[in-house]
Amino acid sequence: MKIGVMCWLDLSHMQEKNKRAKICYLCGEMIDPKTKDEDKRLSKDHVPPLQFYPEEIRKTAKLNLKTLPAHKKCNNSFREDEEYFMHTYFPTVMKAPIGKLVAKDMKKRFQKPQGQIISKMILKEFDTVTPGNIYLPPGMVIQNIDAPRADRVVRKIVCGLYFLENNKFLPHDTPMNIKFFLYPEDMPEEYGTLCKIGSPKGAYPHVFAYRYIKIPDFHCWSMLLWESFIFCVIFPDLENQAPNAEDD
Repeated sequence: MKIGVMCWLDLSHMQEKNKRAKICYLCGEMIDPKTKDEDKRLSKDHVPPLQFYPEEIRKTAKLNLKTLPAHKKCNNSFREDEEYFMHTYFPTVMKAPIGKLVAKDMKKRFQKPQGQIISKMILKEFDTVTPGNIYLPPGMVIQNIDAPRADRVVRKIVCGLYFLENNKFLPHDTPMNIKFFLYPEDMPEEYGTLCKIGSPKGAYPHVFAYRYIKIPDFHCWSMLLWESFIFCVIFPDLENQAPNAEDD
């Protein structure tokens, strides 16, 4: 794997030269404001996704939600994965204070054709036999979540947050260690510590709050969604790693 400065794009000098210059935070390429290619047109993408915030909250609370520039095609390429993410994880939110509002939005999604398709697909993920071929007791099921698909949404959010925090483009395929925790007591000590360092950030913490720390050679993130579950993400600081001699 080739690593080094080619994996990272510092935007500070670009913005000083042309404050109107924009790059797509999802692919790292420039966005041409004069393009006639519909796929390459500028779109504004919310970080995290706008649909995470219940409609009622968006109407009543004064949210300062963050957006980043993205090609229309790049932005749309995550739409179905984000729908899958919402449909997969929303049941874990039901006991949270904001659970009823999330459920209200999801009910509307279930009534749409795309929502019905995703719902039927997710139902097929449930089984009475574990991946280790262990049969569960009567009345118990296990969901075999499409982890790569869910992780793709997590990666997108982290890339957006990294862009906002550091003003640098982070490639979507950056090697990342992604961990999901439903209960704080299930977290190893090192991850539990990560979730306590510094103050949480977020426009509306009841929906999304994150912590970010940079330690020597690594970037560490914890993201609390709907006060219900946590994703921890750690990836190497490739910018400060020297390329291997064989990559020259």
